[in-house]
Amino acid sequence: MVNRSKKADRTHKRRVEPPIKQPTSADLREVAENLRLRANGASLLTQFVTDLAAEIKRAVSRGDHDLRNLRRRRLQFLQNFSGQLDALTTLLDENEAPILRHILAPELGRFLSTDAFELIVKYELGQEISLRTLEMVKRNRPRSGPYRELEHEVVAERQTLASRGGEHFLAGVLRRLRPPLRNILGVETLSTGGAPPLPVRRHILTRLVELHNRLSRLYGDAWPRQRYVDLAEQVLPALGQPTDGLEKAVERFVGKL
Repeated sequence: MVNRSKKADRTHKRRVEPPIKQPTSADLREVAENLRLRANGASLLTQFVTDLAAEIKRAVSRGDHDLRNLRRRRLQFLQNFSGQLDALTTLLDENEAPILRHILAPELGRFLSTDAFELIVKYELGQEISLRTLEMVKRNRPRSGPYRELEHEVVAERQTLASRGGEHFLAGVLRRLRPPLRNILGVETLSTGGAPPLPVRRHILTRLVELHNRLSRLYGDAWPRQRYVDLAEQVLPALGQPTDGLEKAVERFVGKL
């Protein structure tokens, strides 16, 4: 009788995953239809799943068949970035930095929305429009429409507001970037213990949390956390991956949504 080690037994019993499939546009259109996504959600899903398949294919082509190196690099980057973000937020929170106000004000006012200003600094920029802007709107409407002139006026107001406390506004923006990062970090750490039986599928399920969160922000209450399971059931076959035992596999992820 030939004795085999426990390690050999485990290797023999380990499931062999099917190769990742690059989904076609027809595959992704069917997924979007099954999930009843509108055009914006369907576009988001198509881009995300296409990029995810390409990412996995690149990793496998480099010999990273269980995606261990890919997962480790992602987790390390997210941890480092999150730490740097926390440190910068704390620095801005704890220090008055008037030197930054006039330096940052032009770009803060230009690139961040009015909604962001009102949310962070609890200040309404107002609804009045100057006569000059109304005249420019009328003059330029055939060429560029009304939006450009209206936005030009509001940008100036946002820049003025940013010049009074730009460092605190920037800290507020950074603070709001931390929760989604922490959420994804929590999900990523779920994939670090041991060797999952289906590492490629585990990686896909981990990444689908990001897509689920974006769809949830897009659709609000119409996309509850239970839809993550529907999303996984539809996307996995499009990527050539099995769905058997999926309910148990997604339990840990649903709790993080």
